[in-house]
Parts: sequence; C-alpha cells; structure tokens
Amino acid sequence: MNRGTAARSADQQPGGPARADAPAAAPVQLPPRRPALVGRDAELARLEDILRRCDPAPPVVVLTGIGGVGKTALALGWLYGRLDAFPDAVLYARLSADIADPASTALHGFLRALGVPGREIPPSPHQRAALFRGLTADLRFAILIEDAARSEDVSALLPGSTAAFVLVTARTQLVRLLADGAEEISVDPLEDAPASQVLAFYARRDGLGPAAERLLAACGGLPLALAVTGSRLRHRPCRAPEREVRRIDAQPKGIAAMADALDSSYAALDEFAARAYRACGFLPGPHLDRAALSHTLQRLPGFTDDDLDDLVDAHLLRDVDDDTVDQHDAVRRHARALAEQVDDQRDRDRLLDRYTRWYRDRTVAASTLIHPHRPGFAAATAGIFADRDAALAWWTRDLPVINAVADDAADRGRHEELWQIAEASWGYFLYHRDYPPFLRLFTAGLRAARACGEPVAEARMLHQIGFVHRKLGNVEEAVAHDEAAAVIGEREQHALTLATAASRAAWAAEAHGDPERALDLYEDSAEKHAHADRPRGVGLARLRRGNLLITLGRDPEALTELAAAAEIMVEQDDPAQHAEVLVALAGIFERQGDDRSARDHLARARENVEPLRSPHFQNTVDDALAALDRRTAEACGEAARQEIR
Repeated sequence: MNRGTAARSADQQPGGPARADAPAAAPVQLPPRRPALVGRDAELARLEDILRRCDPAPPVVVLTGIGGVGKTALALGWLYGRLDAFPDAVLYARLSADIADPASTALHGFLRALGVPGREIPPSPHQRAALFRGLTADLRFAILIEDAARSEDVSALLPGSTAAFVLVTARTQLVRLLADGAEEISVDPLEDAPASQVLAFYARRDGLGPAAERLLAACGGLPLALAVTGSRLRHRPCRAPEREVRRIDAQPKGIAAMADALDSSYAALDEFAARAYRACGFLPGPHLDRAALSHTLQRLPGFTDDDLDDLVDAHLLRDVDDDTVDQHDAVRRHARALAEQVDDQRDRDRLLDRYTRWYRDRTVAASTLIHPHRPGFAAATAGIFADRDAALAWWTRDLPVINAVADDAADRGRHEELWQIAEASWGYFLYHRDYPPFLRLFTAGLRAARACGEPVAEARMLHQIGFVHRKLGNVEEAVAHDEAAAVIGEREQHALTLATAASRAAWAAEAHGDPERALDLYEDSAEKHAHADRPRGVGLARLRRGNLLITLGRDPEALTELAAAAEIMVEQDDPAQHAEVLVALAGIFERQGDDRSARDHLARARENVEPLRSPHFQNTVDDALAALDRRTAEACGEAARQEIR
C-alpha cells in the first residue's frame, strides 16, 4: 500500500458500519521536528533494532525520563527519519491530564485522520477502539503517544496490525504496559559534550568562556533547560554568560521550565514518596543508601523501598546498585528547594542528625573489622557487617558520603559525631593512604574534639594529623602536632598517648639527624607500650628500631629487632605490619647477597597483604619485588659484561 491510500474503506472491513473516506495522502500528524538532536545514538540504535524485529504483536516502546530530558525530541527525530517505514500513516496523540477520557479523545482524532466522518464515529470508547483496530488491521503505520500517565490509556490505543509501531513517552514507568510486553528505553540527561552542542546551537555564540561549565551544570544535561538558556543568550547578545549563571543561581529551583516539569512529577507522588524525595535533596553525599534512608525517615525498610522505587519510576531518583540510589544535580536542587519550602528547619535538622549518627555507627563498626588493632573511643555495634571484606567494600563505596556527612556535621556543629567519624577513619586511611582528603577530615575532627572537651581524642587527632604531615614530607608540621599531643598525654597521664608520643619523638629525632636519640626513644616507646599492655605497639617500636639500624649499617642488631617484631606481629594477627617486617628483612638478605632468602621473604609478604585489599601495602611489597628484580638483572648484566671482557 502506498501513502496515497492510507486507510481502507469500512465496507471492506468485516462488520464495519462506518466508511472511511481515504485521504488524498497518508496522514502524518506529528508536531514539528525538534532541532539539535545529539547524544542519542544508543537510543536511536535501540529503536532501529526493535523496528527490524519480526514479532507477532506490534512493537510498543516506552521512552521514559524526567520532564525536559528530550523524550519527545528523540521520538520525533526518529520518526521523521523513518517515515518511509510507515507509508500508511503516522498518528499522534497527547494524553492530556486535563481531559476526562484522553484515550477516547485520542481515538476520535485517529479515526478522523484516517478518513472516518465525524458523524460515523461511535460514542463508546470500546466501539471506537474496535473500529480503529479494524480500519488499521493491514496498515503499516506508527503512533506517537505523548505524556502517558496510565497503562490502560495506552492499551486502549494499541492497534491490531503487526506492521504497526507504537512509541510512547512517559515520565514514569508504565508497569502494566511493560508487563504486557512493551519495551522501555530510559532517556537520561545528556553528557557534557552533547549538552555543550545543544547549548551552543541555541545560543548561536562561538564560545561561552569560563561560564560554560557552570551553565551546563545548572542545566543538568536536560535539553529543555539547555534550549531555554541558550535562547535567552541568543536573544540578549550583550548579556555575559556569567550574568546568566548568576540569574539561574538566584532561582531556588533553578531554570523555570525545568522546575515546572519537576513540579509536575512531584505533584503525582504520595505523601511518603514526596517526603523521601525532599529528604534526598538535602541529605549529604553523592548517593544515598536505602538502609540509611529507612533509618533517617523512620520508616520500615519495605515501605522505604516502595517509596524509593516510586521515585525511580518517576525518574526523580536513579538506581546505582541494589542498595543505593542517586539524584541528578538538577533534580537534587529542585528537591532541596522543596524541602526548604515544605519542611521546618528543625525537622530537616532531625533528619540530618539521624543520618549522621547512622554513618557514625557504621564507620565505627567497620573500623573494628578493617583495623582491629587499635581500640576506638566510640562503642561499636556488633553485627552490622558480616566480615572485614563487607566492611571494606562498604567503606570504599561510601567514602565520598562519609566525607560529605563529616563536612555537614562540621557546618552544623555536630562535634561529637564528627570526631568519632574522624577517629574511626584511621584504619581505612592506613590501608589506602589518600592523604589530602584524610588530612582535611582529621583536621575537622581535631576541632570537634576540642569543642567537645575530649583531650584524649584531641591528642589522637593530633597524632593522626602529624602522621599525615610526616608522610607528605611536612616535617615541622608533623613535629608540632606530635608535640602538642605529647603535652596532652603528660597532662592527662594517658599511657597510650604517651607511648605513641615517644615513637613520634623518635621519628623527629631521626628527621633532625640524631639517630642515637631516636633509638633510645623507640626503646622508650616499646617500654611504654608494654606498660600499657599494647604488645602490637611494642612490635611497631621494634620494627622502627630495626629499620633505623639498617640505615646505620648495623644489620646484626637490626635482625634481632626485626625477629622480635615479626614474632609479635604474628601473635597479634597483623599481616600488614608483619609484611613490613618481611620487606625489611628481605633488604638485609639482599645486601648480604642472599637473593633467594630475600625473594622468599617478599613472597611471604605478598601472601600476607593480598587478602587485605590494601593498595598501600600491596604497592609496598610490589615495589620491593620490582627493585629486587631490577638489581638482580643489573647484576646479571654486569657479570655477563665481565665474562665478555
């Protein structure tokens, strides 16, 4: 059938009382094509794949996404490019929520487009649907249904022709339609590169300068917002992009067109999903743990999951994995603005406090498994994590959230939770050694401990900060923090603080070129740790004495210290520090020409650190093995050259 005979007459349909006056040309009801369709290659390819399939039922594809994300632009761009695949008709309906029976109204429009006189269109929605299916049974055509909110409205418009193609746009998942076999294509915000192209297309400017990145962030990758922003700049050629950024920043919900679309999606939520949506807007961190939200909102986990699933279906949240969700920046801004309008500040603070305490409890519990060798000050809740691997995986995933929670606690003066989070972070830090962010966290923890009047916690923060400065090569900063901790230890007569202070004083003596004093201070640290009943601290002092003796060329004494350290670390079940001892011993054996023993010790060290999933300790061992291989190769090369001579 060609485009000139779009519909068969009703007297050719079995039992059809109405007659369709075939239009002169096949109807194409589509709205105008939208310009600047970029960044949608994957979605267009998926539509092509579905079109090429030979299914017994007509394909039904639902494009889902938040308002303004470009669902209709994608549908129109694809349909206009494939008109040749639908020679008999391309029909269009917008299921407006303002109409009592949008499906029946849409069917009336379809039948009129197909040539059925208005007087012969039956009044009953079911009769209209039956007539529509009869008229189109053999047609090759497409339907675009825009803004669908209910599966049943779409179902009423589905044709019977296997050569038909139905494309639907919706802001939420149409669950029943999907259960009946419809395909879903999620339309996400644009990445920065295609978003820049859309913004530049509408702005008609060669470059937007330094403000471009902020404009893109404000638009959130939403084509509607990009088009509105670009058009404003095009029609105001004298306006600097920086001023447009300031204008957007001054609006609580961001760009008005985008806010209107999000307001519409929000209005469809029930009270519990709406409350969860608002909370997601101001709880700190780049993603949200479902269990943390359940605790914070004081709602049973099953109900919370239902609320969050409603938000995911409405494209107001995104699933990250089975346990976490996140929010697009533009959506988050909208949710935060709504929370500030709807929720009292005290209510928001209560939610933030519960969220902060949830993360404090998890960091403390995780720390006891990740690094059980140093007793923490806050009591740990048992049973939160199954084992060390689970605790480490959680911390790795949620590290950005932990830092964000700590920043929020600092801003709101929640000092106790803040220093406890900072103190509990020591173990994870030791195994990963990302110095700058942890230095920031420990410094905030120091201020919080002081504000709480917790001198021993303050001393521990000082020692943690001093350690980081030492590793960063900031000798004087490290010494200043360690000496301040020692003063507190003396004043409070806290045995463990004094033992650690002696070890840090020994390092300072090393750094200032006084190795003999350092050896004495390490010995003093060992004695103080023994007095405090901390055998691992004794082992660390022995390890540090051994390393210093190696640098002094006193290998026999070093071997004695390192042997004692190795025995203690095995007894204390500390594979990381035992590996450090083995690396030190390997160095001695290598210098003695015993490469086999050196390699054996490094192999044992690697076995120790592999289960720890610690980049720092793994790199320490790998670097030692690489250095041994390099020196062995150099020695072999030199021997070969000597033989040639």
